[in-house]
Amino acid sequence: MEPDPVLASNTREWLLRAKEDLDNATRIDGTLAPAVEDVTPLTEYAARFRYPGAPWEPTLQEAQESIDLARTFVHTLLTRLPPCITSFDDSSKDLWTNLRPGGSQ
Repeated sequence: MEPDPVLASNTREWLLRAKEDLDNATRIDGTLAPAVEDVTPLTEYAARFRYPGAPWEPTLQEAQESIDLARTFVHTLLTRLPPCITSFDDSSKDLWTNLRPGGSQ
């Protein structure tokens, strides 16, 4: 089955925007370069599995490793933000815990 050209075009645009966002993060804070390098492959990975019915699926291990990479990156970003942005009330503490590396599985 041939891929839907509209979905393929949307995916290419999404990948380009994601890469630009990561590049901009590195320009803003050069110390993010190693973290950005670690998660850049996730943009391609996300596109492969973005639409249902793709001819491949990630293994459980691949999915867990990708989630861990994403959590680590989010945690890295959150630790660089001022506390007034990253402080959570009691109702959102679970979210913070889940975003930390090794958070809920």
